[in-house]
Amino acid sequence: MSLICIQDQDEYFRNGTFASVLFQCAIPVHIDPEVDMAYAEQCVEHFNHLSDQMIDKFCEMAIAYCEFMRKEWKEFEDVYPDIVEDIQREIPEKLHGREVLAFLTTPEMYIEPPEEAVSGYSISSACVWEPEHALDWIIRGDKILYVGPCEGMGAWQEEEDYEKDLSSQFPEGVWCNGSCRCSGSLRRFRCIHSGCFRRSIHQHCSKCRSSR
Repeated sequence: MSLICIQDQDEYFRNGTFASVLFQCAIPVHIDPEVDMAYAEQCVEHFNHLSDQMIDKFCEMAIAYCEFMRKEWKEFEDVYPDIVEDIQREIPEKLHGREVLAFLTTPEMYIEPPEEAVSGYSISSACVWEPEHALDWIIRGDKILYVGPCEGMGAWQEEEDYEKDLSSQFPEGVWCNGSCRCSGSLRRFRCIHSGCFRRSIHQHCSKCRSSR
């Protein structure tokens, strides 16, 4: 039995739905016409069987994104009072773990032609903390490549492209994959590693490429 129910096709995608285990509902899926349906089913199967570790890491990164934007909007409350009010009303002060999933209101999967023999796709969703650019979660195999505002990057760019985009969007670094191992004195820095949200970290790090 097919995991994907195709409903229509436009000039850009075959559009359908699938039952998401993570979100516990049917969510839309948009498939590039050049993508083989067997591969699209593979991507859905992959997403429905993400490890607990990978899901928890996404939630950690999504919460970091939320908290970063909460602070950013607050600084411009006189210009964007409605956004600040919406965040204060709808998002608890301290989200924990998978609580953040409830605030991703319209998750949708996008599948493009693969460039490697692994599943690669993105999950995009509206979120209160970034009403214009929403949230993009990009996965390739067992890696989370990106969590941040939607920039239309897809799953098949060079990994450094995701890092550069995050560093330009969030120059102080807002992400962490918890895998930094380093030594040296603590200092504030500007990190371009897509996994790092810590603003104070050891100076010498095997994963973070730049510091200031």
